Amino acid sequence: TIKPTVRVEPQSSVYTGNSVTLTCELPAYPDGWSVTWKKDGQDLQTRLRIYSLTVSDPGEYQCGGSRRGGLYTEYSDPVRISVRGDSAAQPSDVTYTQVVTKRKPKGNKRPKLRVEPQSSVYTGDTVTLRCDLLDSTGWEIFWKKNYQNLKHLDNKNPVSVTEFNPGEAEYQCTAMKGLGHSYMSDSVKITVRERPTATVKVQPADHVLMGERVTLTCEIESGDYWNYEWYKNNNLLSDAKKKGI
Repeated sequence: TIKPTVRVEPQSSVYTGNSVTLTCELPAYPDGWSVTWKKDGQDLQTRLRIYSLTVSDPGEYQCGGSRRGGLYTEYSDPVRISVRGDSAAQPSDVTYTQVVTKRKPKGNKRPKLRVEPQSSVYTGDTVTLRCDLLDSTGWEIFWKKNYQNLKHLDNKNPVSVTEFNPGEAEYQCTAMKGLGHSYMSDSVKITVRERPTATVKVQPADHVLMGERVTLTCEIESGDYWNYEWYKNNNLLSDAKKKGI
């Protein structure tokens, strides 16, 4: 689980009229976190903005992070801010800022997502996803499709998914180890096309007599190259010509 920390500058005890900056530090890679703040356990309706702290507004501040797809951090340990001065003095300002510490992966720890088959598939096809890491031990693996978590695939690698809907599917994997070590792969897009229907044409189309020859042609309206198999009464005809137009 990731837990941020709150850094205070210049110090945790200030006089009225001074400014103090609270920085929410998230030791996670890459960026993309949203920050929320709490004061004395109550949510503050502010993100990345200036917040006025009057002499009556000291308290304990915490921050937490969230990402798209329902990934949340713990809240940080509370930091106590006390203000010295009388109520006639000018209020102090607290600046809320977000800093995501980008740790360059040592030894290229960022995972690489591999998809087989690549590029485009048809509805009903199964796709194999593999989250590859140079250091493959001790990692938890999480999957997303179109930015939605695939909870049923947590900690499985590789995984197989079946595409049922035509369109574009975008996959990502995230590898996490311990506190603050989180690496996300680049996204991979797969084009899912509607599976074409084969049509059999008979020539001649009219009734024929016993012993006469008929020609069966399998037509598929698709620009792809196909291999053809022929069946009679649901039995494979191994000696039939594999021909299509």
